[in-house]
Amino acid sequence: VAPERAPWLYANLSRSLVVNCALGVFNLLPILPLDGGRVLRSLLPEALGAAYARSERFGLLFVITLLMLPALLGITIVADALSILVEGMVRALLFISGNDQAVLNEMAM
Repeated sequence: VAPERAPWLYANLSRSLVVNCALGVFNLLPILPLDGGRVLRSLLPEALGAAYARSERFGLLFVITLLMLPALLGITIVADALSILVEGMVRALLFISGNDQAVLNEMAM
């Protein structure tokens, strides 16, 4: 279906791509309740990995703080860093699928 024939569908699909990429990038942060933390723990030596695993009980609190505190204080460093990663991931996926130019033009508007 061409974007001109179904603009609502096209806009929602492109937004869902961005949201999914953002969630994927966020999930790979090396904080233990997230998958990135589990990857980091598996790469660490056994003794250090066990010590890191004990910090998991504080990980959820850290994730919530990471999400809420910058928004409450008006700090955009975390959002800026994540947006750079998400934009790169979206560009790569769009390039691979052959739809990069049309969606990037829409995102720029």
